Amino acid sequence: MDIADKIAKLSDELREESHSTKAIDILKSFAEQQKNTAGVDKILGQFENILQPPVEFEVMLANRLCLESDEFDFLQGDIIRTESAYYIGERVVNSPTFIIGTSACDLVKDRRECITLFRVEPILAPRNDDEEKIIKQLLSNNFKFKSTTSMILPKFPYQDEDVIYNIIELSRPHSITSQNLRLAHRVYSLTSLGWRIFGAVYRFITSRQDPRDEIFRNNLEIIEKIEDSA
Repeated sequence: MDIADKIAKLSDELREESHSTKAIDILKSFAEQQKNTAGVDKILGQFENILQPPVEFEVMLANRLCLESDEFDFLQGDIIRTESAYYIGERVVNSPTFIIGTSACDLVKDRRECITLFRVEPILAPRNDDEEKIIKQLLSNNFKFKSTTSMILPKFPYQDEDVIYNIIELSRPHSITSQNLRLAHRVYSLTSLGWRIFGAVYRFITSRQDPRDEIFRNNLEIIEKIEDSA
């Protein structure tokens, strides 16, 4: 097998996996089975199904659920509050709420210089018909996993009565240094289900495949070969 054949074989093997939509397809199928937004809300909109108090390393260790070498301060999907995050080079103030996007294995102290965060904003109950239509459409898109910019989280217990949900703004990544993350306040951790849903949506949004990509790239390779032989 020559180099060209090896390249073609590897590319074919990666075609379905490198930009796989299997996880998001499972979520979409689940949403369809629930018939409507209210059905999805009974599972994904309930705090105890998606969120829990911060998972603490000491508790895990005491219950023999991990080893000392597994020590962690934060996990992917932790909900935190901090004033040390930046968006496009500008510091974000007033202790906003974020969710950690970086994988847990890269949250180990000094392993990464920067950590990725996403803003978490409250969705308030609509005050008029126009707002009701907008929020209804927003919830429908997210609960059916059709959104390419956001993900819904349940309302936090401490939030005011006019808050009905929270939304993760996945199209606006923020950053924080690993050192400053240590100073952040952990509010909640995701449950296993919440973490898997977050991972599926996050991966879909950041690595989904545009059908035109392969056409463009293959055509570029053809053009380069023609130019090289000219």
